[in-house]
Amino acid sequence: MKYTEAKTCTPKCKSTQHCLELIGLITKTNDTQIILSGLLQCYNCQKIHDQYGRYLLHAAASCGRVEVIEWLIKYKKAEIQLKTLENGWTPAHCAAFYGNIDCLILLIKYGANLFKNDYDRLTPIDHLIFDKYLFNKYQPSIEGIFFKLKFGIF
Repeated sequence: MKYTEAKTCTPKCKSTQHCLELIGLITKTNDTQIILSGLLQCYNCQKIHDQYGRYLLHAAASCGRVEVIEWLIKYKKAEIQLKTLENGWTPAHCAAFYGNIDCLILLIKYGANLFKNDYDRLTPIDHLIFDKYLFNKYQPSIEGIFFKLKFGIF
């Protein structure tokens, strides 16, 4: 009798649980080879998403996994412009929000749209800008105060 292993994943896989396991692998493991071997177990890893509409490309962009992003785009033809259901972010939004500039550059090279708005009408560039202070707090020097008092500028 020949033993054959029954695969639980098919080319039409849409399992949310399967996606959560792979997102957990992406977020908890630093070894790219382990992540890619986990992704190879799924026939449809480029199209599965969790209950919030986050695809594996979003998770990889959020965690700074450049090799995983490149593999998903090159070999699995993952869609770069897909938005999440939760906030309308694309993978470029995720990379920009979490400060993964190398991932953002890679996504731009593969054609990510930097002018695509999320549900708050923010672009990935807006997320980069909002990460900084909008203004510097003014701290006057003692010489400046005496100058203003002397010439009555107040």
